[in-house]
Amino acid sequence: MSSTDCDCVDLSRQVAAVVTLFKPQEKYIKNIKTYSAYVGVLYVVDNTPDYDEQFHGMIKEAIPNIQYISTGKNIGLSSALNMGIEKARENGYLWLLTMDQDSYFNDNQIKKYFDSIHLIDYHITAILSPMHRQTDIDDSPCIYKEKDIVWTSGNLLNIDIATKTGMFDEKLFIDSVDHEYCLRTRMNGYKILQASNCFLNHEIGVAKVVGFLRWKKKREFHSPKRLYFMIRNSFYLSDKYSQYYSLFIKKHNREVRREFIRGMKYSSERRVYIYYAIRAWLDYKRGVFGNAVNI
Repeated sequence: MSSTDCDCVDLSRQVAAVVTLFKPQEKYIKNIKTYSAYVGVLYVVDNTPDYDEQFHGMIKEAIPNIQYISTGKNIGLSSALNMGIEKARENGYLWLLTMDQDSYFNDNQIKKYFDSIHLIDYHITAILSPMHRQTDIDDSPCIYKEKDIVWTSGNLLNIDIATKTGMFDEKLFIDSVDHEYCLRTRMNGYKILQASNCFLNHEIGVAKVVGFLRWKKKREFHSPKRLYFMIRNSFYLSDKYSQYYSLFIKKHNREVRREFIRGMKYSSERRVYIYYAIRAWLDYKRGVFGNAVNI
């Protein structure tokens, strides 16, 4: 379906999208097709070090309005998002839909989400965001509530405000990229709005079966290298924003500690978790940022 086939409000001249890929699978094309028809152009930033000509051909055939960008290395989430902002701004778009490869919209949710853009004040709204868990499904317009923090995937990013306040912090590479941008945007007086009755489907972590016999359960936890970024960047956020957002920083640090404990409890790589946790602290103290562990 092309953008002209949608029965949604035609915002294709106002909204571009960027999706970041890393070692993508064919199934992700189905995810991307749930929103590609609602935007004028879709920037596909592939952070996979090795160019996959076959995948490029498949996604190009399935989605005609893409611009495929193979970076040849993992440049991180923040750099990929900034690439999307710059390209969208150069081409005159007002909003940038930011997506992960494993995120997708249901048909009624993407339509409702885009139909509700006109309900907000563009000049003071930095981010529109859906819920990242399923809510009750209804046909009513999105109801927006002001938030301090939202996840990156599924957001509609105001490109003008991103230009004024500064784009995503590339020192962070992946984790806390969204948190840092939201806090900085709020400090500059702009609003972040999240729809309480519109949701995005999004998967996180790695599910692993743990336990014995009938006590076996699936548990989600992050890899040791991913936890490295979570820990290192939590120190960065604490130093930069605890004076202004002390409650959020305390809550965020508790969540990072819980993720570390979950990995130690359910993973067989406990020594690796400890190694990367210590390295995260040391690298932060030494000012080492970016992709320091070659993820």
